[in-house]
Amino acid sequence: MSEIVKASCDVLVIGAGAAGGAAAIHLAAAGHRVVLLEKEAGIRVKPCGGGMAASVQNWFPFSLEPAVEQVIHEVDFSWCLKDPVVAELPGDAPFWIVRRERLDQLLAEHAVEAGAEISRG
Repeated sequence: MSEIVKASCDVLVIGAGAAGGAAAIHLAAAGHRVVLLEKEAGIRVKPCGGGMAASVQNWFPFSLEPAVEQVIHEVDFSWCLKDPVVAELPGDAPFWIVRRERLDQLLAEHAVEAGAEISRG
């Protein structure tokens, strides 16, 4: 670890994805000097959709809805595309599909607002 990073933070978080962004938010909000280190120069676009339980919202004091692309209320199960079974999921919004680039950007912005520093590239 470089002397600059050692001198400028209590916690170095590697990766500005969902987990890293969330860690940086909560650590900075708790008063730690946090550097969020991301190898990409900008927000990366992930080709996969991100599925997550809507209950994750309970972990944050701000809305995650700007990153939500779709709310899932039911799932379809089938074997070899035969005999499909539809199961309704309980709750208001039991499952979200999020755009990872939006979620990662939202979390990075809130990490900075909480006092974290981001180092990219």
